Amino acid sequence: MAEQQNIRRSYDKLTQLRDELKVQLNLGKKELRSRWETVEDDFEEMKDKVEAYFERGEERVRDEAREMIDDMREQLERLRKRIES
Repeated sequence: MAEQQNIRRSYDKLTQLRDELKVQLNLGKKELRSRWETVEDDFEEMKDKVEAYFERGEERVRDEAREMIDDMREQLERLRKRIES
């Protein structure tokens, strides 16, 4: 159960970061839009994997969800740095 809570917190934080970046992109930085579209596609894939884990609780799906969350965190952090620069 603790693992589910950890994944849920990580997922929720990434969702919040994604929403914040989306607002910033809409305010400017048009040149980053193509990068954003790629991140959005990856986010949807991660979201599907996380939701599958919560529905089925399978260990294999959990590991994939955790890996995708880590990757998404890196992608969003890189994008945030580019937006803020």
